Amino acid sequence: MASSRSKRVEYDRFILFRSAMDMDYACFALTTPSRPRRDGLIQSPSSVAYQKLLDECILKNRTRRIPKEPERVLDADGMLDEDGLNLLDWGSNNVLVIALDDTVCLWDDANKSAKVLLHAVEGSGPITSISWSPDSAVLAVALGNSVLALVDPATGHVTDEHENQTPVLSLAWRSNSILTVGSSDGTVVDYDFRKDDTSICFYNGHRRGVCSLKWSMLSGRYLASRGHDKLVHIWDACMPVSQRGHGHQWLHRISSHTSIVKALDWCPTRSNLLASGGGRHDHCIKFWNTVNGSCLNSIDAGSEVCALLWDKNKSELVTSHGFPKNQLTLWNYPSMTRAAELFGQSSWFISWLGAHWESCTETFGGIKVATHFHGGYDWKRLRAAQRSLVELKWQHIFMEVWLQAPKFSDPIEGSGPITSISWSPDSTVLAVAFGNSVLALVDPATGQDVNVTEDDENLTPVLSFAWRSNSILTVGSSDGTVVDYDFRKDDTSICFYNGHQRGVCSLKWSDNRPYLASGGHDKLVHIWDACMPVSHHHPRRHKWLHRISSHTSIVKALDWWPTRSNLLASGGGRNDQCIKFWNTVNGSCLNSIDAGSEVCALLWTRINLN
Repeated sequence: MASSRSKRVEYDRFILFRSAMDMDYACFALTTPSRPRRDGLIQSPSSVAYQKLLDECILKNRTRRIPKEPERVLDADGMLDEDGLNLLDWGSNNVLVIALDDTVCLWDDANKSAKVLLHAVEGSGPITSISWSPDSAVLAVALGNSVLALVDPATGHVTDEHENQTPVLSLAWRSNSILTVGSSDGTVVDYDFRKDDTSICFYNGHRRGVCSLKWSMLSGRYLASRGHDKLVHIWDACMPVSQRGHGHQWLHRISSHTSIVKALDWCPTRSNLLASGGGRHDHCIKFWNTVNGSCLNSIDAGSEVCALLWDKNKSELVTSHGFPKNQLTLWNYPSMTRAAELFGQSSWFISWLGAHWESCTETFGGIKVATHFHGGYDWKRLRAAQRSLVELKWQHIFMEVWLQAPKFSDPIEGSGPITSISWSPDSTVLAVAFGNSVLALVDPATGQDVNVTEDDENLTPVLSFAWRSNSILTVGSSDGTVVDYDFRKDDTSICFYNGHQRGVCSLKWSDNRPYLASGGHDKLVHIWDACMPVSHHHPRRHKWLHRISSHTSIVKALDWWPTRSNLLASGGGRNDQCIKFWNTVNGSCLNSIDAGSEVCALLWTRINLN
């Protein structure tokens, strides 16, 4: 018996059994810095030490601490004092590479050691750009004599060389084998060093030097480039190339910056969101919807924006600035409030920004930020600062919170029961639908109605809500209609989605692209693309992109994968009991799981999505 028990392997998660727990004591113990002892319980020294450590880690360190001083200062004698070059890069192997004139140096942050990797051949000129491959197995080095070299970081040997026509200013790896190169004459080229003819694709659009290139790592198909011509180009690598050659035409050309565009980075969780920063005569950080090229927001940073980097774990970004404030700024997105600012000497000019993002999967993570400062008596110094990211992770624990709060507001007599309720994305407005078909927007601070849509012959009881933005609300009704409402306009109904034959009980907008999913009592799921042209006969009516009819019961549960705009999950009701996963590009079913019960709700986690 003992032998058979010892061989048994359990792979299931441990899920707490609420009825066997003292929830009142647990809540009190977790929220009290000095924990009480159970009646008659004598704590061991190890238990006391554990509780003290728990206090320090969870209860007392609720506010983030951002160090004001650098963690380490490295001498960087020989780094070129020239704007528009890319002379440092932090690889996925936690090694920082630095170009000092004609020398490549490595700083290993794990063991705090530095070494010289490579000396350029005499007469080849200074290093103009340097970049790690995604897997950190290869180092791309561009030299002043227009030679592009691939270097083995383990040995320092050059494994491949290519002579470019003009000096290279920027590098971006599209994959571990394809390198995109931006040159001083405005050309952008893809090189595949596995082929005899290494140049495989051209991107034609810039008129002057291309000083930064960024591939969207989420989708892997969009390239952003910025140049000395004050332009930002967005390219779609999947678009057909020109018939006269193998050159790509830009998807969007952005010309709203009034100075050289020095900062550029893609949002790591939204494939259609790009941030850019302008130079000395601009000072603006702009956010772009790369689907249609529209500007979503523009923030005056107060100083020229020299570099920009998104946090891969939180909705934050860090920017480095030059004249006149010369600071590092940490921003909360999308509110764009300043979480922190670090100021150096007034003569410093922060020109480059690199980072290593450590994994936050199982442990506390952090960001290593490397900056280079131009100007002043100590401009040849490289500063590395660490900002801690402390996040409380949910790991195999289900918790329930019961709230006892006063009533927010009472409905008007005769209005019927509330049928649907939803917060706006910024939580400044609450949408409430009543049984008599009245739709109200309520101020959560006062409980007063800020806007009301009265019932009429065209409005039926509302079953579901989905905010498309802070000002546009999508409404699903009991007759199968789906309507976008913009309460800022006199004619609030701005768009219709026609497809359902019965009540629409679930609506979900995708974060990454304006895709809408709807599920209804007719057992159908519809996927709509808000960017598709509307009907010619009905200018405000959208036609569905995909109609999914494989569920055999009411579809109550819908949710989009938060980092992949083409993955949707749906759940069927009592006679279906299946969770299905859909590729919304072609409408195909990727997988179907029998849940064993009707699926009433579904929600993707926003963390640890590997």
